[in-house]
Amino acid sequence: MDRTMKEDEYFILVPKGYGRYAELRKECVFEEENRDGLVVYRLVKHISTRSYYTPELSIEFREFLIAYAEREGITIDEYILNNSISPDTDEISDIFDEVYSF
Repeated sequence: MDRTMKEDEYFILVPKGYGRYAELRKECVFEEENRDGLVVYRLVKHISTRSYYTPELSIEFREFLIAYAEREGITIDEYILNNSISPDTDEISDIFDEVYSF
């Protein structure tokens, strides 16, 4: 199964599994938004909330985005990128607390 990041002329392609990809428009990938008082890259953060988003994909995604930005001459804020790449652990831990607290 091919789980590597790809790109074409218009999109960054994030592997979802089973040969499918999420498409991120290149010109929008580094658009910022304020999410609960935290500045994030909107599309990157969206991907980090999906069920197919794994720790391995997170690492590959981050490395790909940094290389892409450098190649295209785009200045990115690594602090914002790190906020965007990490999954919403608060939501995840809340679910586990509900499931495992007796």
